[in-house]
Amino acid sequence: MFGSTESVVKNVLDALPNGNHFILDLKHVFEIDRAACQLLHKRKQTLWDQGKTLLLTHTGDKYGFIRYLRQQLTEPDDRQLLAFADTDHALEWCEERVLAKNECPNSQTKRVELADQDLCEGLGTEDLEQLRSIVKPVTYEAGQTVFRCADPAESLFLILEGEVEILLPTDTGQRKRLARLSPGMSFGEMALLNDHTRSADACTTCRSQLYQVVFDEIPEVVRFKLLTQFAKQLTRKLGRETRELQHLD
Repeated sequence: MFGSTESVVKNVLDALPNGNHFILDLKHVFEIDRAACQLLHKRKQTLWDQGKTLLLTHTGDKYGFIRYLRQQLTEPDDRQLLAFADTDHALEWCEERVLAKNECPNSQTKRVELADQDLCEGLGTEDLEQLRSIVKPVTYEAGQTVFRCADPAESLFLILEGEVEILLPTDTGQRKRLARLSPGMSFGEMALLNDHTRSADACTTCRSQLYQVVFDEIPEVVRFKLLTQFAKQLTRKLGRETRELQHLD
């Protein structure tokens, strides 16, 4: 892989003036020889000496490469190089550093009350009072599972504080992140349409306060309005994705 590595390093060097964080995804790499290992490690050191970051993802099955790097990584900060199993979480780490540098507020610190929840848009005062009378406040610590794929689907959740990831289990035993949800957003509402089982996992990334809404307890009029708002959200999402696809080559 040495020749390919040289090409990758050249691309990184060309991009240096425009970036501070670089992610090298090794998912489709089948072999890394020693010369490539040395070249990548050298480039990592050059980047870090300049205050820039190189992260490697999907390295779990690159045993020789990992062994070589661990022999070379002696500083505490070096462990960050191999900290992420997939690109999604490496991107998230980079995003958080960029936001922190620009002093952008963290969405995890926000609180969104019932009346301001996205799913409750269009509900009148009486509707909100009926909904408020049936919601169940629940709190989850960081890393807790709210529900798992194939669990019975009997309720939806509104996020007041914190953050929730929606993850899809794959045949390889890994989990693909589908969405990262912040206060004011909801999840589990798809079961309003089919009353079947969960289609993905939902896990918190930090301490989170939620409202749980059991389907069977929702008044019929409120249920109809929630479904209408959910349909609007789906329509907007499909519209955005369609426009993004139109811009792809």
